[in-house]
Amino acid sequence: MAAAESALSSSGSPRGWRRLGFLDLEVGIRAGIAIGLPLLLLFVAGRLDLAPYAAFGAMTALYGRNEPYRLRLRSLLLAAFTLLVSLGTGALLALLGAELWLIVAALVGVLVLSMLVAQVGQLFPPTPVFQTFAFLVCVQVPVPAGGLGLRLGIAAAAACFAILICLSGWLLRSALEREGRPSCGRCCARRSCGRSVCAPVRCG
Repeated sequence: MAAAESALSSSGSPRGWRRLGFLDLEVGIRAGIAIGLPLLLLFVAGRLDLAPYAAFGAMTALYGRNEPYRLRLRSLLLAAFTLLVSLGTGALLALLGAELWLIVAALVGVLVLSMLVAQVGQLFPPTPVFQTFAFLVCVQVPVPAGGLGLRLGIAAAAACFAILICLSGWLLRSALEREGRPSCGRCCARRSCGRSVCAPVRCG
């Protein structure tokens, strides 16, 4: 009880609120880069018709948020799986020109699958909002014959890029540690035992 009260008081302090605000800003920057850069590349290439698939694949970056890196990786992979299944199912039905009853049945299947994955993987957000949008938008966008593979490839590439952006801190820290440098630019100049020590400092 005391620990909970201490956590609440620390989060309610000005420093705690500043920390939460910084974390939200960091999440927003990651998501902005992950979603904005693929769309910019498609704009430059003159292929904005592929923008929905890149955007929904890149929404993988909205998951994981401030989780530890190993847990974040699992959350990102699960989110990418559900998003790709959702938009891929919608694109396939658009290609086939499916009837309304089949679209409704597929939507129910997408919702059930996404909710199960979210519950088992403890994803946040826990509701399949983005998966629903991905399905409903992609099922309405015409898909030319032979164009399904390109669209799924764009979505998968955007999801992979989003995962790399969200894990960039982990990758950078690992690279610095392999070079034998402190991951936060700090080192212990001298311990109380009198030995000079310079070791990486893990900052989470």
